[in-house]
Amino acid sequence: MNIFIRADASSDIGSGHIMRCMALARSIRQRGGHVHFICRELPGHLYDLVTDNGYSIDILAAPDHPDQSGLPHRTEIEQTLDILSNQGPADWLIVDSYELDIQWEQAMRPVTNKILVLDDLPDREHDCDIWINPSLTTPVNDRHAVDYPCLQGPGYAPLQQEFARLRLDPKTPPSLPLRLLVFPGGADAHDVTSIAIEAAIQFPTTSLGIDVVVGSSNPRADEIKTRCLQYENIRFHHNTRQMAELMQQADLSIGAGGGASWERCCLGLPCILISQNEYQQPVNRYIAAHDAGIDLGPATALSREAVVDAINRFIHSPEKLESFSGNARHLADGLGSERIVRHMELPKPAVTVVSDTDSWINSFIPGFLEKLKTEAGAVHWVHETRQIPDSYFTFLLGCGTKIPGDVLDKSRHTLVVHESDLPQGRGWSPLSWQIIEGKNNIPVTLFEAAAEIDSGPIYSRTTLHFQGDELVDELRTKQAEASFELCLNFILDYPESAAHARPQQGEADYYNRRTPSDSRLDPEKSLREQLNLLRTVDNERYPAYFEIGGTRYTVKISKD
Repeated sequence: MNIFIRADASSDIGSGHIMRCMALARSIRQRGGHVHFICRELPGHLYDLVTDNGYSIDILAAPDHPDQSGLPHRTEIEQTLDILSNQGPADWLIVDSYELDIQWEQAMRPVTNKILVLDDLPDREHDCDIWINPSLTTPVNDRHAVDYPCLQGPGYAPLQQEFARLRLDPKTPPSLPLRLLVFPGGADAHDVTSIAIEAAIQFPTTSLGIDVVVGSSNPRADEIKTRCLQYENIRFHHNTRQMAELMQQADLSIGAGGGASWERCCLGLPCILISQNEYQQPVNRYIAAHDAGIDLGPATALSREAVVDAINRFIHSPEKLESFSGNARHLADGLGSERIVRHMELPKPAVTVVSDTDSWINSFIPGFLEKLKTEAGAVHWVHETRQIPDSYFTFLLGCGTKIPGDVLDKSRHTLVVHESDLPQGRGWSPLSWQIIEGKNNIPVTLFEAAAEIDSGPIYSRTTLHFQGDELVDELRTKQAEASFELCLNFILDYPESAAHARPQQGEADYYNRRTPSDSRLDPEKSLREQLNLLRTVDNERYPAYFEIGGTRYTVKISKD
């Protein structure tokens, strides 16, 4: 599908529109859509960031005011129509701009199939098929909800996928020195950064460690860097690609409203909020009303003393920080792009299944692939981790190979099914070991793959119930059925299935990899005593055996 995005960044309007559109573009591309940006030529643009992420871009040289005809930016309309006529038509045209309204959108109708508007200031009329308003829980004007679908609230805030992933990592409880993150926007037109630095250095280094982030469109970057280098407890970051990690490490932040607000909320980061413009004020008031931050009002009226006072409210109160952090996490979960994409009716997601070449589950997978074809677009089955293609979902089933980080990044989700009550029972062959232990009610867990084996956040769980007489083929049949059901349900309920993720809690223990020696019987024990071991053996690959007088005897078992 051909998707065009009309959005801008500049020293005045900041980077928020482009950043959230790029988050949405990534989810669209993972669904097989081709994304093309259309941006105006403005000081402080982010063209390089757009192209570095693999998107093509057309530049509009348009005036910054309506012309006498009453149409906003007639030159821009003509240029945009020309682009869409030559490269389109557009299956979807996404517009994220406070300057464009119903007149611009109506002019685009002849060259686009559907229009999606991202607008958190519902004070204008639109001609669109979907309106996304991430900031409000109810529409200001009920007419919007009647004329076209109105998807509203922070649950629809498009965030980069790193935020949803890091959200699942356990957050370290706050302790002195607190980590303060200062980032009042990419452009920071009112130099809030300098005021925040002056406030932060009033605190001793034993109380506060500071990360200062300056965007590429900030004209004061050099002087801010010079100021930061004077203090041993300040780390300076210019145009960083590690914003999600910095937010995850921080205990408190100073920032502006807009898209970054939902990034902070997603990671449970309380914020001292400043409005760089009037459009950010409703967002800041909303967050402050939910005790997820403190609203200090417009940047034009900000003082060092006000920031010092706000920091003081938290610096010796870890309980307050934790309370605000929990409140923030409830406001946004980082899955807004996925919810939007689902409503756009894009091609179904690509799915990859990975299994070892010699895995027992391979005989069951063809039936699973047939079921997947009704819920997925492209379906792939590979046996080598390096063969994993770009996919929306990758399921590791009967795969004993650790997945490298760069391969994990190829998929929106890389999921594993494990037959244990994680974090207990990590490791190898958990079903067999638990049957040998005499268990007949065994949990089956679906979770996200992570760098450490079997440690990722849990999405869902079911339970296998056995009678106590099943042999390995019967055990495996039920195991495969439960695994496939968890995987299919995750796709069918997505993204809400991902929103239910929870980190693993408690002490972990591990099962060892099974070897042929683990099928050894003790000839001095009865068959009844060793029945559970016999239930798990594979008669062909690792049959049961015993040894007497130096001779080895193989035992094969089947139901009569």
